[in-house]
Amino acid sequence: MGVDKLRETLSLRLTELIEISLPEMRAKVKELLDAAQKDLEALPPPLSENPKIELLSRIRSYSDTIKDILEARAENKEVLPKDRHSFQRLQFRYCKETSSAHYPCSQGHQKITNPVYPI
Repeated sequence: MGVDKLRETLSLRLTELIEISLPEMRAKVKELLDAAQKDLEALPPPLSENPKIELLSRIRSYSDTIKDILEARAENKEVLPKDRHSFQRLQFRYCKETSSAHYPCSQGHQKITNPVYPI
């Protein structure tokens, strides 16, 4: 009789504790679910069915944009300077400064410290 009474008392107490804490647990789960839903909505749209094609397409688009800017095409009026000659000098200088260093064979492996760029 003592074990049965203990089991019954503990079962009632556990039920009471679950009923007390259940609303708080539901609220916490809802809060976490809402946060996860908000995070999912912030993600960018998924890639197409073939990620390789999508990636190559984006790289190609980026490359074309950079090429257009460097060549100062007419449709890129924001980078097309009024003085075309000055832009060509600037473009040449930029390309020269960002290119890798090539040393003539006659100089061996000596580093050129002050390269001269046309102005």
